[in-house]
Amino acid sequence: MKAAFYEREITPPLGESMPGYYAVRIADDVADKLYAKVFAAENDGVKIALLVLDCVELPTKYADAIVARVRQYNEDIPADNIAVCATHSHTGIPCGEPLVGMDDEIFMNVLVRQAADCVTLALRRLQEVTLTFGCGEVNGISFNRNFRLADGRVITHLGGADRDGAVPYSDIDPLLPILTVRDENRQPVGAVISYACHQDCVGGKAYSGDYSSELSKKLKERYGQDFVSVYIPGASGDINHVNYMNVDTGIAEEEGVPHYRTMGRVIAAEAVRVIDADSHPVEGNRIFAEKKMLDIPVRRATAEQIEQAKAKVAVSGEKAWNARLLLHYEEVQTEVTHPTPVQVFGIGNTAIAALPGEPYHRFAAKIREGCPAVNCLFSALSNGMHGYVPVPELMETDIYEAKLCEGSFLDPSAGDAIAEAVIRMLDGRRLQ
Repeated sequence: MKAAFYEREITPPLGESMPGYYAVRIADDVADKLYAKVFAAENDGVKIALLVLDCVELPTKYADAIVARVRQYNEDIPADNIAVCATHSHTGIPCGEPLVGMDDEIFMNVLVRQAADCVTLALRRLQEVTLTFGCGEVNGISFNRNFRLADGRVITHLGGADRDGAVPYSDIDPLLPILTVRDENRQPVGAVISYACHQDCVGGKAYSGDYSSELSKKLKERYGQDFVSVYIPGASGDINHVNYMNVDTGIAEEEGVPHYRTMGRVIAAEAVRVIDADSHPVEGNRIFAEKKMLDIPVRRATAEQIEQAKAKVAVSGEKAWNARLLLHYEEVQTEVTHPTPVQVFGIGNTAIAALPGEPYHRFAAKIREGCPAVNCLFSALSNGMHGYVPVPELMETDIYEAKLCEGSFLDPSAGDAIAEAVIRMLDGRRLQ
């Protein structure tokens, strides 16, 4: 078994448009440098590469361009064996956003080459390694962000007027699965780490990779500056860092330390515990990759919804951003189905599932239940922009994640279709 990591800084110049909130934000500082990071592996001539970028979500045109450039320099790795993922940092690169956030095409075209070359450089540094898998658990820093109110309605986020009788709609996913790569002396050289929580903890106008930046710093302090931590966001469409219910988390906040850094340190402490245990070697060394393109139906607005949106815009103008987003979506959406990529990398009894969009964590649980013999890590926001993927019963509610726009447009069947595709791809490949 061979594997390697590669990372490089991709922090943009100041003055760029920073996507993430459907509002204009112009970057004016750097809190944490931004990175492209790669994990690559090979066995018996089969190669895989996982590329992760510090951005809110990478448009499909750029993801495809990265894969195409990798293939120019590496004909022996198929396109289906390359995944391009985003960390979902809301303080990342200028990759564009509907209506308000213009992408910087000059910067992004350079980024495509830099990011693709990270994959090439990782593939050229493959060396004999051993792999271990461990799964920790992190509580107290992530919370469900959908709530059932006393009157039965379900909403996203919770205002003071709604607190009485409100309860979280569901639980969270506290698991911290980690695939660790070790050199010939069994010293850790890098790790792929997945956690289910929105990277939306910083805000403001300073570039930052969010809590995964702090996670990376702490792991480098522990294992050396050459240690590369490839953070992949789990299925966390319904999970963020805001403690709306004011529960006692037991997490001590340091004075003067931003909360996102506290989150990164909490995750890092558990990651160190798991990595140092060094007790669960990956079983089997067969590498495989598979990618399916699902044709998921798209939702469309009714005539009544369109008229209501036009009326809101007429009254409130730019402030009616939900209505504006719906109308914009109806202008640009020309298809009845959306090509939705679902991708799986397997190494022995361990798999990385590259999931499209922002699926709710229930779908990750469904995959784990369907593949009990497989150690699963999840990387949402993979291979282009595909929007939120809520659970079906919430699609007709007033939650933010289901409001029709370019950020949420897939049919209610999407989540189960994605989960079932992953399960089918992993079936029969266990412990090989």
